[in-house]
Amino acid sequence: MPTAAVRHRSNYDRFGLLCRFASHAHRAASVDSNSSFNAEQLAAIETTAKHVLVLAGAGTGKTTTIVGRCNHLIRSGVPEREILLITFTRRAAHEIRSRIRGPEGKRSLVTASTFHSWAMRLIRNNPNVFKLESPSLIDRDDVITLLQRYRKTHASQNLPKARDLADFHSLLVNTRLPAEEAAKLAGIDEDKLSQYTEASKFYVDFKRSRNYIDYDDVLERVAEEIARPAIAKAIGKRFSHVMIDEMQDTNPLQYLIVDALAPHVNLFCVGDDAQSIYGFRGADFESIHAFTSRYPDAVVLKLQENFRSTQEILDVSNWLLERSPLEYDKELRAARGAGQKPILREFEDQWSQADYVAETIVTSFCTEQRWANNMVLVRSGYSARAVESEFLSRKIPHVLIGGQSLFGAKHVKDVMALLRIYANRWDELAWMRYLQLWKGIGEVTAERIFRQLALGAEDSVGRGRNTETPLLDMVRDAKASDSAGWTEPLLRCLTASSKPDELLGAVLDAMEKPMAKIYRNDHWDARRRDFTYIRQLAKKHRTVHAFVDEYSLNPVYEKQLEKKGETDLVKIITIHSAKGLEAQRCFVVDVARGTFPQPGLTEKEAEEERRVLYVALTRAADELHITRAERGWTASGSSKGDEAYFLDGLPLELVAYVTEPESDPDAGIEIRF
Repeated sequence: MPTAAVRHRSNYDRFGLLCRFASHAHRAASVDSNSSFNAEQLAAIETTAKHVLVLAGAGTGKTTTIVGRCNHLIRSGVPEREILLITFTRRAAHEIRSRIRGPEGKRSLVTASTFHSWAMRLIRNNPNVFKLESPSLIDRDDVITLLQRYRKTHASQNLPKARDLADFHSLLVNTRLPAEEAAKLAGIDEDKLSQYTEASKFYVDFKRSRNYIDYDDVLERVAEEIARPAIAKAIGKRFSHVMIDEMQDTNPLQYLIVDALAPHVNLFCVGDDAQSIYGFRGADFESIHAFTSRYPDAVVLKLQENFRSTQEILDVSNWLLERSPLEYDKELRAARGAGQKPILREFEDQWSQADYVAETIVTSFCTEQRWANNMVLVRSGYSARAVESEFLSRKIPHVLIGGQSLFGAKHVKDVMALLRIYANRWDELAWMRYLQLWKGIGEVTAERIFRQLALGAEDSVGRGRNTETPLLDMVRDAKASDSAGWTEPLLRCLTASSKPDELLGAVLDAMEKPMAKIYRNDHWDARRRDFTYIRQLAKKHRTVHAFVDEYSLNPVYEKQLEKKGETDLVKIITIHSAKGLEAQRCFVVDVARGTFPQPGLTEKEAEEERRVLYVALTRAADELHITRAERGWTASGSSKGDEAYFLDGLPLELVAYVTEPESDPDAGIEIRF
């Protein structure tokens, strides 16, 4: 059984090998000179405080300041390998790392990574410390599948949806709250709580039995072990300076890791309380305000000079924050000076709104010859439908950022199931997915094969299996009775090279014909092209686990791949995906009653929605177009109805307000004789 493979060792004298990380290499960028920073940035870069929180407003040069701090530490004699930079996206880690100066043009040894990738490498490289040996990382789809199976076996209990059960379990792990408090936070009725907690217990037990860990387990396992002073001290010996980007998005589970490291490292944390928009993931907005009480020897510095937007855009953004009952205590100033007023425009429906966005972009292209100057920000995928439809009809080149993760696509998960079996013979989800690809093999048969080959259950003639028997030998034995053909690709996989790209190549060769048949009526040629890119990704990793881990924790999205190599595109992007991005001209659509804020929210949730809108407004550099398809806002700036709306009371002098004329039902009527 898999639990027997998880060996617990206590020889912590070997813990000196704790941080065997692969270096994230890059070409050194030019050295930033002190003259390139303003006074606020320079104060943050050169501070000698042990722990620092930099409250960096939108567009104030957050990344520039982080890079400047790294270069300053290196110039001051801090070894590069002692600097750990934690970000929330792979893109941010790559951008910052690419700008850090390496000595004499050499690759820098600074470690830059997302929270989860860094924690996962700790676990992989130190199984004795973190008490996990070769676990299989499962993604959100796998979690849903497991809980759907649980619901199926408890059909008479009328259980909540699998997604709701998964969300509650994740909330428990990330907030560290008792079940009763988490239920209140999630709006779960008290009489339903036992259903959620029992599902969580099943899920935890099942993961343990199959040597699975999920996205949340990665941090939880590290947090539990790093609480031991010896472990935190060992990490502190490796990293004397820990820098954390987007600190406002840190949740209580991540704070456990930061708290444990604080006595042993120097913290440099950068964030913006006004851009905290991940409360639904457990991010603790209030914790950033408690930084100095949490770390008494800390200082708080501010960046308030904005280099991105004109003052007119910032005036609307500042006004939005000022209307909040919370004390943000910031007012962004535009280094660029004045520009044009944001346009607030109202439409009768989604289609006229989409037509306006498209027409404005096409008109601008005639003079600018640049599609990428434009970005459309939406609250949800639903809001993007009309806009994308209009873009398609006008042939406006664009990319929809978001959508399905490439590694979550059906055809990719089908192939990756074999690699997962290669890495962990007890991966039941991978077995069930792979086996049911084959004609004549349903759920019952697939489960029987899995139990025989992976769990050592008795076969059809009652002969017991030994789980220590090599899987390869057992599959060879099964080939004689295999009429469906599932053993051949599995044998190719089990006998291939352990290098991820070569292993993947062998699997793809073996699965070419079966997959072409399965997807013959479902865009197989387009699906097959994805595998070329996936093989390129695989070449970057030394082990199968490292390959699967990286792109499970930090997804690549299908829509982005479709446009790979193209750069002159209009971005249609959800606001939650747009942090850190900007464009010359931004359209924030559907800023309507019932959207900002959505109805039925608590005061805390509504304030997070205010911050979501703030993030959207501050993406624009030169032009900001705020649009909505409703008539709930009058020329006097007041609302119709009692429903809360963030733009109630917006001073007319801050915007150029335009209302589309009422359509005349008699217009255009012709009588022919």
